[in-house]
Amino acid sequence: MNYLILILATTVFFYLIIPGIGAFIVRKQWSEFRRKLVAAAATPIIDFSKSRGGESEYLGIFKFFGSLEAIQDKYEIWLRSSNFTVTVNMQNVKIYLIPAFSSLENKNDIYEKNSEIIIDEMPQVLGWEKFHSLSQQTDIMVCGPLFMEKGKVIFRNTAENSITFLIYDGKQESLLRRSIWAGRHRNEYWNIFTPASLVAGSFSLFIIAYYLFSIPESVTISRFALSLSLIPVMPLFPPGVVFFFTYRYFWKKARFLRAERDIVKLPFQYFQALSVNPPEGITPAEGGDNNFCLAVWPKMAYCYKKIENKEEVKEICHSKNIKIRSVSIIENNKSKNNIYYYFYKPENKLEDPFIEEIIVHGDPGAIIKKCQRKSEIYDYFSIAIFAIGMIINFPITYYFIDLISN
Repeated sequence: MNYLILILATTVFFYLIIPGIGAFIVRKQWSEFRRKLVAAAATPIIDFSKSRGGESEYLGIFKFFGSLEAIQDKYEIWLRSSNFTVTVNMQNVKIYLIPAFSSLENKNDIYEKNSEIIIDEMPQVLGWEKFHSLSQQTDIMVCGPLFMEKGKVIFRNTAENSITFLIYDGKQESLLRRSIWAGRHRNEYWNIFTPASLVAGSFSLFIIAYYLFSIPESVTISRFALSLSLIPVMPLFPPGVVFFFTYRYFWKKARFLRAERDIVKLPFQYFQALSVNPPEGITPAEGGDNNFCLAVWPKMAYCYKKIENKEEVKEICHSKNIKIRSVSIIENNKSKNNIYYYFYKPENKLEDPFIEEIIVHGDPGAIIKKCQRKSEIYDYFSIAIFAIGMIINFPITYYFIDLISN
């Protein structure tokens, strides 16, 4: 009985607890990354007038789009946009390398094709200390606390707020969309702790099984331990391998739906409370009661308009060169759903690439809920399928070990 408890405890600790802790850590990290990007969208862009402060003062939270001009000392870099330069203190700053589009968008297609043109890979994450090369004119977005120090403006981490630092290729207008789409782990269970934990667990169970084989009355439990030691490779044994690839398919579908949910939420997040209680500061814009506007940040107005005429939507797409954002769960009903929400920027004194001009096909609130609900179903379904494959493979593995050991 004591040996059985040891075997089960070893299995749970190395196969579930350690990878599970890693899973919670990576999910929290990527969730925090997406949260900071969403917060950056509602953060003002620094301009020359905002930077003319005193000799030493905190200016607030701002963002800046520019390119690398120079690296000074160990942690200080200079970024330039037009005739304006800022400094960034890179100490303890994470650098995110955002993947570019894998192919160009089809200008003749009014619908976005995110699954086809956005590379299916996570952003690379590096610390400044491990980042050995950074060429001039590299495109960078930085967002965080801004200070005036000795006549220069500088981004620097504080105890309350940290810097978000993105290196990217491609257009600024698609940067937020690409970052939110890609900024999630492929499979949280397979994290930095998992390989070492699985190897340690498998080896520990093998040693326990080897020891128990020398005790005549413990032969059965030793075979059980040896079977458990093969769990890391057991999903690839037939016939359970079919369930393994089915599990991967539905897990990927769930991740895909969460990505669709998040990019639909991007323009809608500012107006989410409208259907229940319009927030203070929102007033109807010119053009009817279906228009609402708000100030995302000073000088940056953002509006939406509900449209129920597809021809009007097509005209907007072609005249303003913007796309329609749809999701896979309603693509089969595109012809039946003639409700569109047009998110746009009226005339602003400043442009912000993080504030999207986009048309969402369908009610964004309903789409977000539907994507969330269906992604959860796919998550549970994929886990159940994986478990079924393991339940099928485990007794088969035990049977073959029994044949070999006799």
